[in-house]
Amino acid sequence: MAGERPRLRKGEGTRERAPQEAWGIALMRSQSGEPPNGWCLRRGGRESQLAVELAVPQTDVAMDEDVPLQEEFLACHGAETQVLKYGPWSDLSSPGSHGSPKLLVLVVVGNPGIPAFYLSFAKALYLTLEKRHPVWVISHAGHVMAPSGVKVTKESPEDPGSGTTDDVFGLEGQVEHKLAFLRRYVPGPQKLVLIGHSIGAYILLEMMKRAPQLPVRTLLYWRPS
Repeated sequence: MAGERPRLRKGEGTRERAPQEAWGIALMRSQSGEPPNGWCLRRGGRESQLAVELAVPQTDVAMDEDVPLQEEFLACHGAETQVLKYGPWSDLSSPGSHGSPKLLVLVVVGNPGIPAFYLSFAKALYLTLEKRHPVWVISHAGHVMAPSGVKVTKESPEDPGSGTTDDVFGLEGQVEHKLAFLRRYVPGPQKLVLIGHSIGAYILLEMMKRAPQLPVRTLLYWRPS
């Protein structure tokens, strides 16, 4: 079921409200008062199931700060896919002058599968991590189509996980789609923090069953479906 892509206007995603206002997300220390191993995400007063164990110091998040936001369209597992990327890294295999980040934070979205709905959330994470780690948000397979004239990176038969399942747009296909994306666009040694929202949490669970060898540092399930 394809969705209409919300238009990204110039400057959109760079001057959102503070994350507490936009998403009800708070950064907090452990209840013991000791410095935590990392940060937790909280929504509606409840801690998430797992902490994002990134060990970043406490800091004020200035949501009006301009940060790099890249939008890419690519063919993955036989379906057009949108990826929104906070940070200067567009290709982790060739990081260039920015160096190789120690880990990648990847957000697997809930329905309707549109990354633009998660811009404030992803930016808050990127700034909280002091812009040291890329934060990417991937669409559901085929739920966001590239506008006319926008380049779509094609996949080749040699790409890991290229091709399609019987139903790439169904739940089974969405799981394989995310695995194919990781195999193609994320180098094998790259450490991962995976965040799944709603049905995205279920997709992550199935991904870990099928690919337990993934170098995942932390899984976070946000309002799992």
